[in-house]
Amino acid sequence: MNKFTGLLARFGFRNQYLPHITSMVDLPGFFIEIQNFFNFPLEKVELEYKTYKDYSDRMDYAKKFSEQKTLCFEEAFLFYLVAKINSPKNFCEIGTQYGKSTRRIIDIFKFLNQAPVCFCYDIVKEIRYVSDDEVRFNQHDLTADFEVDVLENKSPEIIFLDAHPYQLLNTIIREYIIWSSTYPSILAIHDCSRGLYRKKMDVPKDNPSIISSYTGLWERHVLAEVFQVPDEKLDDEIPQFPKLRILDPRYVFPQYNDRTGEMEFCVIIVPYQDFELHGNTFELSDRIHREIHTKDKIYVQDFDNDNNIVDEKILDNPIGKILVIHGLYQPKAGSLFGSGIVEDIIGPQKLLDEKISNTSEILDYHAAPITIIYGAKARQLEKGANKIWSGLPANAKVENLSSEGNIPASQEFVKEIKTWMHELSNIPEDALGADKKISNTSAVALSISYEPLIEIAEDIRYYFAKGIKEINELIIDIGIETGRVNSSLKAPHLYASDITFGSLLPRDRAMDLADIATELNLGLETKEGALQRLGVKDTKSKMEEIDNEEEEDKKRAMELAMKYPPPMIPTDNGPDDGPDAFGKNTGKTPRERKATKTVNTNPAVHGEQVTNDNKLKKG
Repeated sequence: MNKFTGLLARFGFRNQYLPHITSMVDLPGFFIEIQNFFNFPLEKVELEYKTYKDYSDRMDYAKKFSEQKTLCFEEAFLFYLVAKINSPKNFCEIGTQYGKSTRRIIDIFKFLNQAPVCFCYDIVKEIRYVSDDEVRFNQHDLTADFEVDVLENKSPEIIFLDAHPYQLLNTIIREYIIWSSTYPSILAIHDCSRGLYRKKMDVPKDNPSIISSYTGLWERHVLAEVFQVPDEKLDDEIPQFPKLRILDPRYVFPQYNDRTGEMEFCVIIVPYQDFELHGNTFELSDRIHREIHTKDKIYVQDFDNDNNIVDEKILDNPIGKILVIHGLYQPKAGSLFGSGIVEDIIGPQKLLDEKISNTSEILDYHAAPITIIYGAKARQLEKGANKIWSGLPANAKVENLSSEGNIPASQEFVKEIKTWMHELSNIPEDALGADKKISNTSAVALSISYEPLIEIAEDIRYYFAKGIKEINELIIDIGIETGRVNSSLKAPHLYASDITFGSLLPRDRAMDLADIATELNLGLETKEGALQRLGVKDTKSKMEEIDNEEEEDKKRAMELAMKYPPPMIPTDNGPDDGPDAFGKNTGKTPRERKATKTVNTNPAVHGEQVTNDNKLKKG
C-alpha cells in the first residue's frame, strides 16, 4: 500500500482547538530559567536536578502514574526546589482527586526530611494513593470561603492549585495576591501552560463539570484577567510547531505532471466528527476537512454534513515546495503511484476465503446432518444422544443424509491456493507460522531461506529511504524559514543525509568479530569500517573515544615506569660481572632486603650454565 507523509503546520487536519502537551523539554533552557528565577548557580541547578532525578527514577513515578494528568517530572523537580528553599510547616493542595500529585509531593517532603501538615481539598473524595495518616482531607468547595478556611486558618507556606472551575480559580488567585503581600508564600498553579489555552472557550463559566483539556482550561484566562494581559498576547504565545503525520492514502489525491512526473498539487480530504456544546451536553456532528497543497499556497476548508463551508482560510507556503511526500513501495510501469504491497494477493485471498467458507459449511453439516425416516412418523421418535429407537415397522428405515462432497480434495485445493499466495507475495511459508526447526543454522543458510522476503524488504528500504531524505529536506527548509536552523551550507550539501537500516536477520556476533579481526590483521579493513559493520552509529566519536583511552593507557604506563623503574640486571658473562643491581641493605622490610640481595647474588648468564664458581665470584 502506498504511503503519504504530510509535513503540516499547526492547523493539522482539523481547524479546531487541540491540546498541545510538550513531549520534550529543552534542558539547557530549563536550567537557565531556574537559575534566573531562584538565583542559583548553574552548577547547583544541575546537581539538584541529578539528585532528584535519581530519586524519581528509583520511585518509578513515570511507570506508576505516567507523565500526564498529574505532576510531570519537571514540575515535580520545581516543587522539590521550592520545598527545599521554603521548608514549609503547612502545605495545602486544592484539587486532589486520586492523589497522584499528592503522592509525589509527600514523597518530596520525606526525601527532604520535612514533615509539614498537608491539607487536601476536593468536592469528592476519590483518594487512592495517599492515606488519611499522611494528609488531612477536606471534602469542601472553597469558592465562597477560601480566604477564611485556608489562608487565615491554615496559613500554608506552599499552595498547590490543581482545580479548573472559573469562579474558584478567580477567587483563589485574587485573594491569594492580597494575602501574600503580608504573608510571603508560594502559589503553584497546575495546567496553566500555553498548550492548554483556548482563545475562544465554548463552555460556560458557571458549568465546571464539563471542563477538560479537550475543551480548553480557564487557568490562563483567569491569570490574564487578574494581571491585565490581553488575549492577543496569549494567543501569539501558542507554540507553532511543524508536525509530521502519516496520511492514509484513501484520503490523499495527488496530481502529477505526466511529462516530468512531479507532483503539481495534492488534495487531502479527511472526514471527522466535531462536538458542539448545547446546554450541558455535547453533540457530535460530521465534518469534512479539505486541504489543497500547492507550491505557493495551502487552501484549508471545513465543510458540514450539508457541504456548507464552516471555516476557510488560505495560508502562504513560504518554502515553495509541496508539503506532502509520496512514499513508494515499488515503482510500476505506467503508474505514478507505484504498486501496492498486497495488491497481487487480493484476488487469491478472496478465493481462499470462499473455499474455506465452503469447506466450513460442509463440516458444519456433518456435525448436525439431516435425518431421513422411511416407513415411520417422526413424532414417534425422540432425537438426541444415547437414544434407542425400537418398535419401528418392519419395512421402516432411518438414515442420515450423507454428503457426496470430496472434503480431502477441497482441503488440498485450499493448501494449493495458500502456496500460490506465498509464491506471488515472495513470502516464505516459514515466515508465517510453519514448523520451524531451530538449531545451529548458520546466518548464511537462514538468509538463503528468507531470501525472497529480504529482497522485498530491501526494495522497500531503498524507496522509503528516498522519501525520508525528501522529508528531511522539507524539515530543513522549514527550520531555515522559521529561524530554527542556521547553516552556511548550500544545496546539495545542505540536504545531505544518510539513512541507515539495521540487519534484517539475527547475526552471530562472535563470527562477525572473528571475520573483522582477520581482515584487520591482513590490512583489508579499517577500524572505522569495522565499527560501521558492528552497528556503531557515531563511528567518529567512538574512534576518538578509543584513541583517547589508548593515550591514557600509554600515559599511565609511562608514569608507572618512571615511578617504579626496573632493576638493572648485569649482562657481562666475564670474570667480573660489574656492579650489583641494588646497593647493600636496599629495601624497607626484611623481605624486600632479602629479595634485593638475591638479585645481587644471582649471576647474569644468558644461555650458560650457572656454576658455583660464578656464585662465589658474585659473593
